[in-house]
Amino acid sequence: MKRGQLIAISAVLVFVVAVAAAVITLVKFSGTDDSRGPATDAHVHLDEDRGSDPDAVAEAALAAMFSWQPAVDPSPAAAVGRAQRWLGGQLAADAAQPAATGVRPLPQWAGWRDSGDIITATAQSGEAISASGTRQVLDVALTQTVLHRDGSTTPYRDYRVRAVVEKNSHTWQLTEYNLAPK
Repeated sequence: MKRGQLIAISAVLVFVVAVAAAVITLVKFSGTDDSRGPATDAHVHLDEDRGSDPDAVAEAALAAMFSWQPAVDPSPAAAVGRAQRWLGGQLAADAAQPAATGVRPLPQWAGWRDSGDIITATAQSGEAISASGTRQVLDVALTQTVLHRDGSTTPYRDYRVRAVVEKNSHTWQLTEYNLAPK
C-alpha cells in the first residue's frame, strides 16, 4: 500500500472515530437515553437545561479537560479552555488565564503530535459522596485512551476523580477536582 493511500485511510478512520464519539455524546445529552454512558470531548452543544444535572456537568467538564489534540494543542492545558462552559469558581478563573510557561511537557506529547494521535477521555460518575441543594461531591472514573491514526487504540491512564460541582443560580459547574491514579 502506498504512503498516500495509508494516510487517506488513517484520516478516514480518525473521522469515523470522531463521528462515533459525537453520536454517543448526542445520545447521552439528548434526553432520550436514561443510561449513564461516558461523556466525551465531542463538539456537541450542551443544552442549557443539562446544566441542571450535576453528574453530566462533571462528566462533560472532565472529559473535555483530559481529551487532547497534540497536533493542534500546544499542551494539555489547552483542553481546559474547551471545558470553560462547565467550570465555575476559582477553576473557571484559573482556566481563563494564559497557560503557564516553563511547565515540563509530557514525555509522550511530541510523539503523539508527530504521529497525529488524539487522546480521548471518558468520564463516568458514581454515587455522590455528599450532596446538598447547591453542592455535590462526586466520585468519577476517568479513562484516557490514545487513538492512533491507523485506527488502533492504546489505553493511557485511568484515574479516580473527586469532583466538586456547585450550583450558581440556574446551572451546576465544576469548581474543584482531585485526581488519583486507579
